Amino acid sequence: MASIGADDIRNYYVGTKFQFTYYFRSRRFIGLLIFSILITILILFLDLHYDYSALKAENSAAFLYNYLSNGIIAYFAILAAFFGGDMISMDLGTSTAFYTLVQPIKRSVLYLGRYTAAFLSTLAFVSIIYIGAIAGSLYLYRTVSALILPSFGFALLYMLALISFATLFSAIFKTPSIGLVVSILFLILVYPAIQGIISALAGINPWMFVTYAGEMIYLVFSKNYVVYSVTHTQFAYLYTFNPTGDEAILIMIGYIIVFSLVSMIVFTKKEIKG
Repeated sequence: MASIGADDIRNYYVGTKFQFTYYFRSRRFIGLLIFSILITILILFLDLHYDYSALKAENSAAFLYNYLSNGIIAYFAILAAFFGGDMISMDLGTSTAFYTLVQPIKRSVLYLGRYTAAFLSTLAFVSIIYIGAIAGSLYLYRTVSALILPSFGFALLYMLALISFATLFSAIFKTPSIGLVVSILFLILVYPAIQGIISALAGINPWMFVTYAGEMIYLVFSKNYVVYSVTHTQFAYLYTFNPTGDEAILIMIGYIIVFSLVSMIVFTKKEIKG
């Protein structure tokens, strides 16, 4: 097993700093930053304008549940795809590999630095969403549910899992845009669709889907939600599955470990051709 030396730590720091600076100065970062602020304001405006009376009669936990379950999970998937979907292919799919991958730095260290930079970048956008949630709760109730802390923790763990998943496509496809698009398609369309079919109709617990675990971000605000139920209709039985906190954590950690290792191995072994 290769040891970690002082040079590796220094290279990791430099790689993280360089990649984060690259993200921070890109149009992608600025565009997503503006979009995050606008979508946060829009969600708050719609909630407070059309549902003010109903929300006022509720409490902070109920408001935060509605706020974070309103398409936020899908938005997190877009963030992960934009910062993880081309993290590896930005080298292997372009001529920059002849400048970056020939440097005296291990590819595994380079991967970890970029992975950290991608997470730090998405952290900024996730924080904006939660700042909006806190602002709305304070405006309505002059207080914020303490459950927002575990929810934020689940959100950060979910982002790590999503980035790990997105980097796999970045490692497989040489073209950066393809990895990005495929990541979005899987996390927003394919995964939710298959998850819905096998859980609701087949009655199979969809623990293998990270999008299932991500539901814990807002479910944490509901103390008595149903983990498993069966509803008999005129045509068929419909099944409902919701993750527990421990289950969600295990799923997300599993995604982080498995997909990060696979992506790192592919990145390490892949040859530069040109």
